[in-house]
Amino acid sequence: MIEKAREKYPNAWKSWSELQDSELLELYNSKKSLEEISNKLGRHPNSIRARLENKHGVAEGNLPN
Repeated sequence: MIEKAREKYPNAWKSWSELQDSELLELYNSKKSLEEISNKLGRHPNSIRARLENKHGVAEGNLPN
């Protein structure tokens, strides 16, 4: 399961580093789309959404499309 997910999302199921968190916020604040952020960070879009909501307090209505 993890190996299959990592074929498309190389960082799937890996812990987030401080650098990735910083990059996530930078991309989010630059108004990048969810797809662009997902591709750049190598993570599933749901992982991006969850991280923005749970770690960074971004309200669901403010999440990128």
